Amino acid sequence: MLRKISILSVLLLLAFPFLFLNGCAKKTTDNANSPSVTTEKSTLHYNGKVMARSNKAQTISLRILQNNRPRLLTIQFDNKTRGTGHAVKGKYIQVIVKKIDGTILATSIKPHYSGLMEGVSEIRLTDVKNKINNRKDFVLIDSRSSEAYMKSHLPTALSLPACSMEAQSNRLPDDKQRLLVFYCDDDTCGSGIRASAIATELGYRKVKVFKAGLRGWSDDNNKTVASDEFVKNGKCVLVDLRSENDFFTKRIPGAVSMPFKNLENRLQTISSFAPVVIYSDSIQESLNALRIFRNNKFSNVSIVEGNLQGWKKRGNATVSGPVTAQKTWKRQLGAGEVSVLDFKRAINGQANAQIIDVRTNKEVKSGTIQGAYHIPLNEITQRMSELNRGTKIYIYCTAGARAKMASSFLREQGFDVYYLQANISCSGGKCTITE
Repeated sequence: MLRKISILSVLLLLAFPFLFLNGCAKKTTDNANSPSVTTEKSTLHYNGKVMARSNKAQTISLRILQNNRPRLLTIQFDNKTRGTGHAVKGKYIQVIVKKIDGTILATSIKPHYSGLMEGVSEIRLTDVKNKINNRKDFVLIDSRSSEAYMKSHLPTALSLPACSMEAQSNRLPDDKQRLLVFYCDDDTCGSGIRASAIATELGYRKVKVFKAGLRGWSDDNNKTVASDEFVKNGKCVLVDLRSENDFFTKRIPGAVSMPFKNLENRLQTISSFAPVVIYSDSIQESLNALRIFRNNKFSNVSIVEGNLQGWKKRGNATVSGPVTAQKTWKRQLGAGEVSVLDFKRAINGQANAQIIDVRTNKEVKSGTIQGAYHIPLNEITQRMSELNRGTKIYIYCTAGARAKMASSFLREQGFDVYYLQANISCSGGKCTITE
C-alpha cells in the first residue's frame, strides 16, 4: 500500500528540490523545476561545477544537472558581479543571475557546498575503505539504477536505487541507529544525496554520503565488483587471468583465457569501451590486473566477487574442457552517437556533415581532424550562429565526454547533432581515431 508523504517530505521537497527531482521525476520545462535551478521571486539560482572561465569574454561555463542530465550553461558576468573570485575551474558554485534580453548575467557568485540535509554528513574515501576492509558494522548503499549496480559496484554494497527507496524501505535495517552510507556515480549525480534525505525522513540517525562515488573509488584504484547475474547474462568481456591449464580444468562459462603474465600484450584485442570483468585464484593478481586495465584507459572494469572461489561458493556453475562458447562484446551506439565509420566518411567528404572540435585551444595545437571547425566547449553556447542548421553536425573531443555534453545542449536548441565516442590522439598536426 502506498505510504502517505509526511509533512517532513514536503519540507524536504521545498528546501531541496534538486534532490527529489534528480533521477525520478518526469521531465520538466527549463525553469525552476530543474534540479540545479531554483527561483526566488524573479531571481534565478544555478548550482553547478565550473568547467571553464574566460576573463576576456567575461563568461563562466557551468555544468548543471537538468532533468537528470548534464547541461552546459554559459553565464555572463561584469564588473558589478559580486564574488567572481569563487568562479574557479573545478569548483562548485551557486550563481544568482538575472536575464537581460536573453543573456544570463550573474549578479553574485558564492561557493556551493554539499546540499546535505541537517544531520547528514560526508564520509571520506579513506574512511569508506577502512570500514569495508575491516568489516565495520555499517550498511553501504548504491543509490544508482540496478542496471548500473550489476555492472560495477563497491564491495559489500547493497543496491537500493533512490527512485524506489521509499517503496523498498523494508530492505533497510530495523535499527535506526545503524550507520548508513549512500553513494552514486560521483559528486554531481545527486541520487546519493537524495537517498540520504529520504533515510533521514525515515528516522535514521546516522546517515552519511560518500560524494566521490564509484568514479572517485575507481580513480583511487580500489576494487569494484560485478554482480553474478551480470557475469552470467551481461554483455561483457569475461577474462580468466589464470594459466591456460587451470582455465581448461575449471572456469566460469563464457570466459576467455588471458593469463596475467601476458595480459598487457593482449589488451589491444579488447575495446577500451567494453565492460570487462576479471577473475583469478589470487586477489592480488586480480587487483594488479585491475590497475593495468585502468592505466590503459579501460573505464568499466570489475572483479568477480571473491574470484573463482567466491563464484563457486555461491553455487554458480563452472565448466571444463575445450572452449565451446565465449562471451563476445560489440558496443552498441548510444542515443545521439555517430559511428566511427560514418564519422570517417564525413572526413573524407563521402557524407554531408559539419565536424566540430570542442577541445581546448591548447589541445588543438597538436593537431585537429581534417576539415574540422574548432569551437571550444566553453564557447559553444555563444557561437551557435557559426553552426549549420541545414545539415548534420558531428562533434568530437579526445574520448567523447565533452562531445556528448555539447551534443546534448545543441540538440535541445534544435540542431541535428551527433557525438563521437572514440579515442582521438593528435601529434604533429595529425590525428588518429581508435575505438
